[in-house]
Amino acid sequence: MIGVGVGYRLPRKSKIKRLRSGGGTLANDDDATTTTTPIDDGPVPSSNSPLSVTSSLTSSSSSQPDDDTRQILSGALSLLLQKRQTPTPPSQKQTGAVVNYLSPRSLLATLFSPTSPRYRTLSLSSSSSSSSPPTPSQFLHLLQQLQHYSVDTSHPYFFNQLFGACDDVALAAEIIALSVNTSAYTFETAPVFTLLEREVVKEMCKLVFGNGSTGGDDDGRALTAADERDDDEKEDGRGEGLFTPGGSFSNLMAMNVARYAHRERRRQQQRQPHCADTADDERASPDSNNLTSNTRLAFKKLDDERASPTPLVALVTEESHYSFLKASRVLDVRLVTVPVVPRTGVIDVNALERVLSEEGDGVFFIGLTSGSTVRGSFDPVRNVINAARRFDRSRRRHGDVNDGNDKQRRKRRNHIWIHVDGAWGGSAIFSPLQRKTLLDGIDLADSFTFNPHKMLGCPQQTSLFLTRHTGVLSRCHSTKAPYLFSPLKNGASFDLGDDALTCGRRTDCVKLWAIMKYYGCGGLGQLVESKVNILGRFVEVLRRRRDFVLACPPWPFNVNFY
Repeated sequence: MIGVGVGYRLPRKSKIKRLRSGGGTLANDDDATTTTTPIDDGPVPSSNSPLSVTSSLTSSSSSQPDDDTRQILSGALSLLLQKRQTPTPPSQKQTGAVVNYLSPRSLLATLFSPTSPRYRTLSLSSSSSSSSPPTPSQFLHLLQQLQHYSVDTSHPYFFNQLFGACDDVALAAEIIALSVNTSAYTFETAPVFTLLEREVVKEMCKLVFGNGSTGGDDDGRALTAADERDDDEKEDGRGEGLFTPGGSFSNLMAMNVARYAHRERRRQQQRQPHCADTADDERASPDSNNLTSNTRLAFKKLDDERASPTPLVALVTEESHYSFLKASRVLDVRLVTVPVVPRTGVIDVNALERVLSEEGDGVFFIGLTSGSTVRGSFDPVRNVINAARRFDRSRRRHGDVNDGNDKQRRKRRNHIWIHVDGAWGGSAIFSPLQRKTLLDGIDLADSFTFNPHKMLGCPQQTSLFLTRHTGVLSRCHSTKAPYLFSPLKNGASFDLGDDALTCGRRTDCVKLWAIMKYYGCGGLGQLVESKVNILGRFVEVLRRRRDFVLACPPWPFNVNFY
């Protein structure tokens, strides 16, 4: 049986429809011609029918919103355009409020009072007993109240957070994506957006990881390609990635994938039957469509991972985002804090090497920061990678892994995953100048995340996770749920949802695609440089003023002062 899940539709003129058994998209060849049979009226199919509808409430495809709801939608769009198109007068730039502030108690009394008329309050207590909806003008008044008492993040005096005004081009793309109202987990539900997300990820992987490069070690010896990458992990230069619900979620994904990759190597070292190839073998097995079999395999793999004799340790710094602490709690790994250089806030590489020696084999992850929340500091990516590689070589010299030829030793070494949290400062990747000075060595990192909704003006939220290790997301997260990710359906190889931690997925890719397409990477780089120049001039003003003092050395995107 194929279940057709039908989401919300307007209940007016609702009818139960039946799909002809010959309709739908049933092909296992991506290039095959597919046909869709129109839906017609007919008896409700029985549970034995080849195709059945799993929702008890659907509506005619010709059903349209009534006049009242259309007026509400039109009025809401007018409120949006009015806010976006009304220029800020010079007087408001000096005296206008960033927010029409009310205390929580006053705001509750003003907007949520249960004693107010039903159409003048946001409270839901009076709505449950009413049988008639508000008029369009009444409901639009409520929507206008939401807008009126919210913080104006596009105001020139809004400096409270690491985001601000929303870019018009990105907002336009977001509106179109909302009009489609789909979930970007499978090709069949979001054919354009799954391909669009792949396109954005592909271009961003080129920008971040390029084709790989060789760096220099602190002792003067150039790192070879074999030093930078395990021979069994040489990538084709593509990499992969996903849009996530936020930077904190991206950091959780990074740590989870790093943990999986670490244990995957351990299983290979121990020559256990539950090796990394298990996922590929199961994908091709006759039972790959058996949900119970796949679930049993997932729990068996989890038991194997929990049996690891060495407790896992993740390293971050005192300047790292608190989401790493939350991620370590979710994943049940120990988090160790590495000291930073006091004045600059960057990771102390000498202290890192001491911590690596103390923690030993348990270290599987180092979380670096590109643009810390307060200082705006950027950890030296290349120096940290060099330190991690020296630690690996030291282990081999001391005989921790000393059997086999050089290639086998490289394949068996304890590779530490280097993740760069660029949620705030990662947009510097678009500026060749800032990339060279702030993100040196980023192409050698294992994963990277940045939030275009912060510095680049994408609507909230837009966060991208990238890794240069092609295929690791699928190996780590895939469950192969047959009702969504059957390999037999058309376009199955373009599905994205099985690589993610979530099921439903927003079409967030459209926002970053829009600004990359409209402004180009060069235009975004100029935007980044303009922000750096503005803050540079601001620092000059502060230094000339006797009544202000810098709290710490300024970074390109952050200035702290008293």
